[in-house]
This record gives sequence, structure tokens and C-alpha cells, in this order.
Amino acid sequence: MQQFVVPQFIDIENKIMGPITTRQFVLMIAWIGLEFGAFKLFDIAGFALASVPMFIIFFPVIFLKFNGKPFHYLVASFIANKKKPQIRIWSNLYRPPKYSEARSSREIRDEKKREHIAIFAAKSTKPSKLSELTLIVDTGGVYEGEQTSLEIEQAFESIEKKKP
Repeated sequence: MQQFVVPQFIDIENKIMGPITTRQFVLMIAWIGLEFGAFKLFDIAGFALASVPMFIIFFPVIFLKFNGKPFHYLVASFIANKKKPQIRIWSNLYRPPKYSEARSSREIRDEKKREHIAIFAAKSTKPSKLSELTLIVDTGGVYEGEQTSLEIEQAFESIEKKKP
């Protein structure tokens, strides 16, 4: 089986002359070319005024490093951050209920159960007394029958009146 050399230190740039890398060398050639163009185009005062901004731009890009990365990575990150900042702003529109207003999950579940049973009772026709009692037993007393408390009281009163 053949063995292959695995490249290491792939994040380190190749050096051309001493500590100067390829990227730095190309940028220095561009800087020297612009300086030469400014020297031929302007007189001494104009050349001095044009050289200062070029120095301010090219020197940090060529030689400065932040956290082991070239300066232009810092500039590119800064521009990207200004274009689309990743700031998250908290909005206080939703206010949860206070502790006294909050209900337990059991209360909510019981309320939903009562609503479902009421919907079922409203949809179904009036059952016979036996099937109503069966439903009360099956639901464990949650379903209390179709009679209201007023109807039950009236039924008890009529039973009591019939007794001699």
C-alpha cells in the first residue's frame, strides 16, 4: 500500500524572502507602483499629500496582524458586521400571567374535559336515564348529567310533595 504525505500547517502562508509572504510581496509591489505613479503625476507637495493616505491604507494591510490573522480579515469582518449586525433585541410585549392568575395543568385539563363533555352532551339527543347514569359512571363523575342544579332541586321538591 502506498503512503502519502499529509500536508501540515496549511494555515501558514508561504514565505518568499525572509518573513515576507506572497500576499505581502504582491501588496508591496502594488503600493510601490501607486507611489511611483503619484511621484510622476504630482510635484513634491502633491506626492507627499498622496503618499500619506496610501501609507495609512497599505502599511496595516501588509504588515499588521490581529489574533494571528492578516489585517484585511479584520476589516472584512468589520464591514460584514456593519452591513448585517447580529444584535438581538428583547421585546417585552408578551407578559406572562401573574402567579395568582396562573392555573395548574390539572385545572386546565379538567376545564378542557368539561368543555368536551358539554359539547358531546349538546350534540347528542336527550338520552334515557340509564344511559345518562352510565355516562356519569364512565367519566368518573366529571359529567354530571344534563339536568341543572335547579332542575334537580325541583325534582326533589316534587318527590317530597308526593310523599304523604
